[in-house]
Amino acid sequence: MKLGSIGQVAGGACAFAIAMVGPCRAQGRPGPFYEVDAGVVDIKPELGVRGETGVAASFALGRTVGKGFGVQADLGLAAVAAPKQWASLLACHPVACVPPLPSKVRIASFGGSAEYRLAVLPVTPFLLVGAGFRSLTEAPQRGGDARPYAEYGVGVAFGRVSIRARYQGARPGKDLPDWMMPITLGYRF
Repeated sequence: MKLGSIGQVAGGACAFAIAMVGPCRAQGRPGPFYEVDAGVVDIKPELGVRGETGVAASFALGRTVGKGFGVQADLGLAAVAAPKQWASLLACHPVACVPPLPSKVRIASFGGSAEYRLAVLPVTPFLLVGAGFRSLTEAPQRGGDARPYAEYGVGVAFGRVSIRARYQGARPGKDLPDWMMPITLGYRF
């Protein structure tokens, strides 16, 4: 096989990738980008008070700063519906008790992260680390609070489309969830 025909095959593969998932270019090429993500989120559950799984969405504005390295600012929202109310009659006997109040959880976060993408066509695995600030409410059972968080995660990109899983941990306090794990599907512009 001649070198020219290898280039033609690679060019054809690139044209196919452009048609299927976006531009066939190195993910590490310097330049700005923005990304939208949506998916599911798991949080620390509490029986009768808060559910475990909800929905998450985020918007990121970033810049690739070197071969495979990028930084971004993220604005995220997550919501977990309240579970069904329950009360144990055995737990309340012989005294009167107040059952827990099922609560909706709402989380808004703003943070920054850095990621490293290993450009391996057609799949690009990546690692990310970051930190930020989150505001969480759990009403009506408890109020809310705002705390810093740290995160790490992994993902895989197929051109402009990516799947990522992150773990975000915050300093515990006020019996509110101290971690959440968004798993999202995103598109980079």
